Amino acid sequence: MSVVLACAWQPRGEMQRFERYFSRLQTIYDNIVVAVQAGEPGTPETVALLDKFGVPHRPYANWSGRHTTVKLALETGADYIHYVDMDRLVRWIELRPDELAQIVERLQTVDSLIIGRTPAAYATHSRTLVETEALPNAFFSHYLGRKMDFSAGSRSLSRQAAELVLRCSPGENALVMDAGWAVLVHRAGLAWDYVEVEGLDWETADRYRDAAADSVIQRALAVQHDADPKQWDWRVRVVAQGITMLGLAAIQEDLDGFK
Repeated sequence: MSVVLACAWQPRGEMQRFERYFSRLQTIYDNIVVAVQAGEPGTPETVALLDKFGVPHRPYANWSGRHTTVKLALETGADYIHYVDMDRLVRWIELRPDELAQIVERLQTVDSLIIGRTPAAYATHSRTLVETEALPNAFFSHYLGRKMDFSAGSRSLSRQAAELVLRCSPGENALVMDAGWAVLVHRAGLAWDYVEVEGLDWETADRYRDAAADSVIQRALAVQHDADPKQWDWRVRVVAQGITMLGLAAIQEDLDGFK
């Protein structure tokens, strides 16, 4: 069975580290595809780097990156797709490559593996993330019958599961389909599982650095974010509410023959 890595990439200084660890990724995955956010300052250089490595890529706008890259991943013919936000992926492959490889083995046993954060990994994040993700995590954990973290930026999809989420969820809002994709897979009767990892600790502090941030740098940025009303406003209005509303919409979505 083959596994393709699918990433959405909003460039924030990860190019050097991606290039450094690209060979590691090649030992884990059969193929790699990337959706690159259009119009970002680092996009031309990012596209040039992907071309250098022969990585298939497509542009995306707004919140459609996850949808775009999953669609591109299906075109490779792979049996399984492992989606990871690019900034999280680079930290994961840099610090915990063995754990990442183990997850790639495990994801081939189900139609969708929801990948969350261990308590230690979650604790590295700002309270603006932890507190605002609490409600959607609690509600959809109750709905699915298992306590889970839905918003860690990574999950897997079999071909059937990928076709399902592409057909039955809005591509333009893919960024906040964290719970929605899980709901669709569950409602369609496909096999799913859940696992928590250390490698999805907070990646935001890594931006524009030549190596992954340590815990001191993470904590300093978390304090800064937690003191900023704009960060809370963004998380409450856009992220938490979006995840909740689109997850609820997925509960009522017509599965169009999948169920």
